[in-house]
Amino acid sequence: MDWDRVNFGRVLRDLRTQASLSQADLAERIGRDRRRLMALEQGTAVREPKPGEIALLATGLGVPDALDRLREAVGSQAARADLHHTVHESMRAD
Repeated sequence: MDWDRVNFGRVLRDLRTQASLSQADLAERIGRDRRRLMALEQGTAVREPKPGEIALLATGLGVPDALDRLREAVGSQAARADLHHTVHESMRAD
């Protein structure tokens, strides 16, 4: 199943707006290229965000439930399963 680019972009943009951040601000917070954020938000990104990238975005946004909302927005069952595993592994490490 392909990931839902458009839905992910809409959710990411909504969360970024809610956090009162520009794309440049968020990119700087998470140490990523602003062009990647732009492509994700516009639904033109070719590469599906990996679980670690989704977690990084959620942390950078600092919005409650951002991780859950982004995870659900991906729309890929495999990505959701990988993210669920990654989150639980990081929780065990803490």
